[in-house]
Amino acid sequence: MPTIIFSDIDGVLNGHEWCHVGGCRIRQDCLLCLNHLLYRTNARLVITSSWRHKIHNGLPLPAFSWVLRSHGLETNVHDVTPPGPDGPEDRRNQIAAWLQAHDNPPYLALDDFPLLPLRSIRTNPSTGLRPHDVSAALKLLEP
Repeated sequence: MPTIIFSDIDGVLNGHEWCHVGGCRIRQDCLLCLNHLLYRTNARLVITSSWRHKIHNGLPLPAFSWVLRSHGLETNVHDVTPPGPDGPEDRRNQIAAWLQAHDNPPYLALDDFPLLPLRSIRTNPSTGLRPHDVSAALKLLEP
């Protein structure tokens, strides 16, 4: 069963920097770190971010994947977590529900929210995913 990487976007793929047209832009340095983690673990990507509401509101998953791939993501988005609120406790519950519905595969969550007791890496919301976060993630995923 492949490993699942659950990922937020704001605070993981950016440092919450606002773009002049509204919203946060995806940073290449953060995306390179995510690509490295996905490559090293041969994992599938599941989005936990509030951006997932675009899928629940009708945007096809391939179109959402294309948006991230157009910024440099080197794989498709496998899935998104269920709809619902976006607080830390909500996100923990949504990840747990997704895992249960998919036979509890090995996983790791990336977020700038504290997600303990889940197996997770908490990123710095000002910098997003950094190489030291990837190193810590790889250690957590070791058998």
